[in-house]
Amino acid sequence: QLLARGFGRAAVTDAVTRERHISSATLSRYLGLVRGGPEHLWLYALCPAYAGRTATAAMSAEALVLVSAPSSMPMLVAATMKGSDVA
Repeated sequence: QLLARGFGRAAVTDAVTRERHISSATLSRYLGLVRGGPEHLWLYALCPAYAGRTATAAMSAEALVLVSAPSSMPMLVAATMKGSDVA
């Protein structure tokens, strides 16, 4: 965006590296990863190995029935909206 406004490449690089506390080599590497790709896919290009959280938590059979029953959905939504606990 700064380049499109007419700022020079060196000035933009200095501004971004100072603002984000990264080296110019890091910025150059990041730009190389996204160069030529559509902007909406840059996050995927920058984090190719990210798989998300894989931790699980135990849930009782009763709780599983409660949250998976279609009839319980309005109750769960209402409880969430009010910030109360579902009993």
